[in-house]
Amino acid sequence: MNRARHERAVSDHAQWDAADDTVAGLRRYAAHLAGRRGQEIKDRVCAALVHASSATAPVPGRAPHWFPWRWAAAAAVVALIGGLLVLRPGPDHVGALAPAVAWIRDGLPHGPGRFADSLLVAQGLVFAFDHAIDGDRVYLTAFERETGATRWRSTVQATGFLSADDRHLYLLEHFPGRRLVAIRIADGIEQWSYVRESRPFPATPPAVLTAADVVIFSEANNLYAVDRHAGQFRWTWSRPDDPPRSMATGAGGLLFVASATTLSALDPDRGSLVWTTRHAAQPGGALWLDTAGDHVVLASVHGAAGGRLRAFDAGSGAVSWTRDTGWPASMTIHHDRIFLRAGHVHVYTVTAGLPLWTADIPGCSPAVEADGVVYLLGGRNVGSLFALDAEHGTLLWSSSATGGSCHGLVTDGGWGFFRNHQGNLHALRFNQSG
Repeated sequence: MNRARHERAVSDHAQWDAADDTVAGLRRYAAHLAGRRGQEIKDRVCAALVHASSATAPVPGRAPHWFPWRWAAAAAVVALIGGLLVLRPGPDHVGALAPAVAWIRDGLPHGPGRFADSLLVAQGLVFAFDHAIDGDRVYLTAFERETGATRWRSTVQATGFLSADDRHLYLLEHFPGRRLVAIRIADGIEQWSYVRESRPFPATPPAVLTAADVVIFSEANNLYAVDRHAGQFRWTWSRPDDPPRSMATGAGGLLFVASATTLSALDPDRGSLVWTTRHAAQPGGALWLDTAGDHVVLASVHGAAGGRLRAFDAGSGAVSWTRDTGWPASMTIHHDRIFLRAGHVHVYTVTAGLPLWTADIPGCSPAVEADGVVYLLGGRNVGSLFALDAEHGTLLWSSSATGGSCHGLVTDGGWGFFRNHQGNLHALRFNQSG
């Protein structure tokens, strides 16, 4: 009799473990659906599961009772079905809202500083770095937006770093001359070039400051400013022990650049230092810098613990707020909202760093917002384009026909462009009725 009781108790506890796995599975499924149908489903299901867990937890010395767990599990399923019936199907089930692939240009697999590091759209043209028939050389190429036909191809061998204003494209040539080159948007003709003095590979892309009429780029320990109309040298700023690491950005009449340990504000006309403040990022870790209103926002890696998101007063450099995050993969600002990809997608207010919403979409590409929609590319193993409502983060639709990328989508009206991990350039035509 005692042996029979013991075997029954062992069997009951084994069934309890299996049931516990089922509860965990339902929890994960509820969390998955919450990202697609809203918080209401998750609240309903998780409330039922909490009741299931508390009503059926085994008591030491007693075999678990199965009928309460079964009733509670049934209640969880009823809550799940009820949530699906109460909430209307989201737009991600409306296939017409997903974009159509208009055209694709084959490319080559790329790496940092090479293929697809920059992609721009202007004046009805898509500008990308494309390989030519002469092998592994990469040239700036202009494609027709609607058809993908080649309009022109520059003779400049590019590194993958590209910026633009309303008339010119600016890129850093790596071979053979190591120059900063200005190319006319209309026909790809070179307008001027500035020969860089130092030899190391450029650290950051060129940044155009139209208010100061300069193009800014960093190389080795130096930050350079070149006149954007004539290519004449304007000034240089050097920090031998703490070289610039972020792409320069301008706002409010100042130029901002971050190193591994400091954030600095410069006068863009003369290159003189206005203020500097320390931020202590991990040496060698990635940095993302952007501005919004009176704030400068910096995302940085801080060792195994993860990352840090910090906002500074643009006028003084004083810290406005700090928030610890996961490891940052990209950071952008749109309409006074910070979009940080660190495991998940996290959205914060610029003024106070308050969390607005989070979406469980893995990947590393920068978030892009256009017309109230946030576009995110999945990672290498996800291979999808996601569209979320910018206000609440609810999923509008997803498309699995595009392939993943760590380079963000570029939007232009009803069009979207990106290059995936294989280097292929995709043109997407969004449904205007959606």
